[in-house]
Amino acid sequence: MNEEYFEIITRDGLTLHSKKWTVENPIACICIIHGFGEHLERYNHVAEFFNSISLNVYSYDLRGHGKSTGRRGHSKKYEFLMHDIEEILVTAREDFTDLPIFLMGHSFGGNQVANYMLRDQSKEISGVILSSPWLRLAFEPPTSKVKLAKIMNNIFPGYRENTDMEVAHLSKDEKVVDAYSNDPLVHNQLSAGLFLSIYESGIWAIDNASKMTVPTLVYHGAEDKIISHDGSKEFAENANDNVSFQSLKNVYHEPHNDIEKDEVFKMLGDWIKKLIS
Repeated sequence: MNEEYFEIITRDGLTLHSKKWTVENPIACICIIHGFGEHLERYNHVAEFFNSISLNVYSYDLRGHGKSTGRRGHSKKYEFLMHDIEEILVTAREDFTDLPIFLMGHSFGGNQVANYMLRDQSKEISGVILSSPWLRLAFEPPTSKVKLAKIMNNIFPGYRENTDMEVAHLSKDEKVVDAYSNDPLVHNQLSAGLFLSIYESGIWAIDNASKMTVPTLVYHGAEDKIISHDGSKEFAENANDNVSFQSLKNVYHEPHNDIEKDEVFKMLGDWIKKLIS
């Protein structure tokens, strides 16, 4: 396995801190879009798993996250997030022109990946993985907060508030929770503009799931108290036969970081191998 850092310059001039994990004789590539408030280094063990089944892995710190530039927890336009996904896919395709490419998104990353695929209708992607995608919150946000976000979006879209996320809901593994709590690259700031974009694009993705044209695996922890398990299920139910849904019993928000992660990795490996066999 070889690890290499590189930079992506976005169309609007930001710098995305990026990384690739490559192996000899790869059979495919996978690009991972991480969740809100975190960064790519939290996926080192996920990349190692994909490397173990001969996949090259690409990822980047989202704009306003990790070591990438940009206002923490904010994007001026949701479309810029779509452009950023396009850039990492172009990088992977330029490096390995003939390999199948998979696209995976967790939580907020799953929201982006779902919207990217539904809007772009890309024929370049061999398969999509949505891990606990943020399509709906596990709780209905207070009407007052939604109204405030809409007001501030018109006045100052970059206005931010603390997400007040309960870190213990990420995983049953206390080491994961402790590491997250003490990670200097993690943040909990979410802007009014980005919140509205996520909120609206999640609902739009559920309503337009039937437009998904490539094989897609959606999975979600049944005990997720952060992002709605039923939102993912509804997405899959609205989709066509290309989309399959797996409800993960007793699993919290981060299946790849929960106690059952080995079972999750096996599920991913079996699904990918079946598609490219």
